Amino acid sequence: MYLFIAKKNYWIAVIPGMFMTAATTSYILNAPIGFGQSLTVSNIGALIVTVAITVIFFNAAKKARTKNIPLEEDISNYNKVA
Repeated sequence: MYLFIAKKNYWIAVIPGMFMTAATTSYILNAPIGFGQSLTVSNIGALIVTVAITVIFFNAAKKARTKNIPLEEDISNYNKVA
């Protein structure tokens, strides 16, 4: 979200994040210790969950971007005694 708010190249983090969300969700839905669904159902479910989480992320990031949150603070005088 930092990269999105700072208007930097956020796709470098979003694409791997989407892949890992889909892979993890598919495994949880398919594994015998998870929900034990078929691979087709697991992949479709993982796609739906990934799209939903991505939409939620971008909605939250757009709201955060409009709030003009300071992304960096000057802490150079943090430990200095006045």
